Amino acid sequence: MKPLVEQTHTWNSTIFKKSFDSQNTSIIKHNSEDIGMLKVQRHDDFIYLADILIKPEFQNRGLGTSLILELISEAKQKNIPLKLRVLRVNPVRSLYDRLGFTVVAEDEYAVFMVIH
Repeated sequence: MKPLVEQTHTWNSTIFKKSFDSQNTSIIKHNSEDIGMLKVQRHDDFIYLADILIKPEFQNRGLGTSLILELISEAKQKNIPLKLRVLRVNPVRSLYDRLGFTVVAEDEYAVFMVIH
């Protein structure tokens, strides 16, 4: 995340470490290798995709897409929206667009998206 954050504002590892919450965070594995992390917060009325990070050498293989599609399916089964926040400079935004997420709000650094 650091390179993307640095494109929008100053990276502060102390603040990042203090704000990082490992609750609801899973390690993404591929062939028993740790390749990323997924953080999902489940609420009664929505699911929030807080973070999905995949090592660059494992990106563009459909791994992240399949995880997000599982969350979309879960949200649809529960009849609740799936929400997320993505930094404006993050190229994964195009994936969210392709999957059908729509923009519901924006700020200086990020876009807030949802799929129903």
